[in-house]
Amino acid sequence: MPKKPITAADIAKIAGVSRSTVAGVVNDYDYIADSTKKRVRAIIDEYGYVPNSAARGLVGKKPKIFGHFIFGDKEKIKNAYFGELIVHIIEAAQNAGYSVVTSTIRSSESDTIRNLLQNGTIRGAVISGGSPSREKVESLLGLKFPIVFVDKLPRDFDLSGTEDKYIISPDNYAGAEMAVRYLITRGHRDIIHISGLPHRVASAKREEAFLDVLSENGISDGENRIIRGDFTSETADRLFTEYLENHRAPKAVFAANDMTAVGVIRACRRKGLSIPGDLSLIGYDNLSISGDLQPSLTTVDPGYDALAAAAVKVMTCAVEGETCTPAGAEAPSLIERESVRTLS
Repeated sequence: MPKKPITAADIAKIAGVSRSTVAGVVNDYDYIADSTKKRVRAIIDEYGYVPNSAARGLVGKKPKIFGHFIFGDKEKIKNAYFGELIVHIIEAAQNAGYSVVTSTIRSSESDTIRNLLQNGTIRGAVISGGSPSREKVESLLGLKFPIVFVDKLPRDFDLSGTEDKYIISPDNYAGAEMAVRYLITRGHRDIIHISGLPHRVASAKREEAFLDVLSENGISDGENRIIRGDFTSETADRLFTEYLENHRAPKAVFAANDMTAVGVIRACRRKGLSIPGDLSLIGYDNLSISGDLQPSLTTVDPGYDALAAAAVKVMTCAVEGETCTPAGAEAPSLIERESVRTLS
């Protein structure tokens, strides 16, 4: 007679905890003490316990669920970009017949993705930015599950030699090039760029395009025209306020994203500068709030709906065992609104 598999009730009895506590440890819930998690996980490993979600997958049809995870602390990931990307990914997944488990991952929860994959709760993971360190990214590459990385990644990220791991990225260089060329065609040469986090691919490409376009147009001091930001409105507000206290106002600002542009607008209002009368402003992302700002924000639409659809397509292809070919980047487009004026 085959040996009866160990159950959650068995693990709970051995560990001296409730079944709900075992479930909380399996799902890495915050309310479970770290010491309890460590003790229960050791017992799970010792007895080879397989949670029910995985057991059901082994004997029947596997659940059509994948995870969507955002690395970073709450202050770094609460901006509208992530909220809109989540909506796009969920809609694309539903259209493909899949459900999505969405979660933020703090530095203290580095095993959450691994646990959800290994216990069968999800069949693959989409990672869409925040601030994953190189070590965290590399720890995911060894997992034998499909993982799709979307957009904001470390600059030194490399997938060579990995299996079932993919990157889906918009053309950040082309979008930033489009933004800066637009400012120059409107007569602007005194342009400041407030960048994003320097270790991100998106930041590096947008900054590279900014410098290239300035150089092509005979503006040689591009490096001195960059203010290092972090994609948040709070930091942009503080940094641009400090800049205005020590320099005359530039004629135009290229913001690394729309949330950075929001910070610039706040700083300008505090200093009595009008947009676009005193200063033209262009953003990046075309978030839904950009059309509601006063003035409405001229920005770059990188095609995040297509980005999310491509990520889901690759994920569903991979979990179903098919050959996956990531789609090429969608061409960005410029959304003209009220925040840029033409200089005579």
